[in-house]
Amino acid sequence: SRQEKIIQLEEKINIAEQLKSEETLGLKLQLKQLKNRDKNTFIDEDLRSIYAQKKLIENAPHINQMEKELNRIQNQEVSISFFNEAFDIPERPIKPQKMNTLLIAIGAGFILGLAIAIVNVFRKRLANES
Repeated sequence: SRQEKIIQLEEKINIAEQLKSEETLGLKLQLKQLKNRDKNTFIDEDLRSIYAQKKLIENAPHINQMEKELNRIQNQEVSISFFNEAFDIPERPIKPQKMNTLLIAIGAGFILGLAIAIVNVFRKRLANES
């Protein structure tokens, strides 16, 4: 009967609480639904209750992981440092180094031109041989 189910659920809840089981919350929900149910309740409420329990049990490992992470973050020391020193200001302003850029461009152009000339010489030799 309904009263017997309520007594059984209360016993299960007591045992689950002593064992610190993850099922305690689901059993309490089931007990609450059983106590609030009247005699004209349909079976679909039982199915909803079982489905809710299943979801709760499936999410229990994730909840435990989130609780552990939250505890870790709350117990973690946070260090905040402020920068109160003056910056080193250069004696002269930084300018583009035009001479270095020009020399690098001339050197790169010379090497590229030389490479193109060598490729052309070898291409002409291959064309003459065939």
